[in-house]
Order: sequence, then structure tokens, then C-alpha cells
Amino acid sequence: MYALYCQPMNPSPINPEPGDLQKVLQHIDQLIAQATDEATRAELQGLRARLNSPEMRDMARELAGRRP
Repeated sequence: MYALYCQPMNPSPINPEPGDLQKVLQHIDQLIAQATDEATRAELQGLRARLNSPEMRDMARELAGRRP
């Protein structure tokens, strides 16, 4: 359990810290797995597809580069 709550002090290129977009996509994957009906799963999969588009990835990469 300890490993789940502790972030590495210095993320390495081999094990990079996930960005905000990646965290959201992982959370959506969890919600898809927990969905109780097909309509909810389909809606979540559509949302994930839109967020995972090349345009959104480029925007997230650009915004991540602007952080202090």
C-alpha cells in the first residue's frame, strides 16, 4: 500500500511521472471498468477517445511546458 501513496522524489525518464492528461485517462479507464451498463461505458469510451486525440495531447504537452 505504501507504494500507492508515495510519489518518487526524482522521476526518471525510464519511469516518468504521468501528466494531468494521462492521470485523467487512467481515471476514465477505471470508470469504464466499473461501469454497470453499456451506455455508460460507451459514453466514457467516447470521452476518452476525444481526450486522447492528437490535438488534446499536443495541447497538454504545450501546457505542461509552461508550468513553473
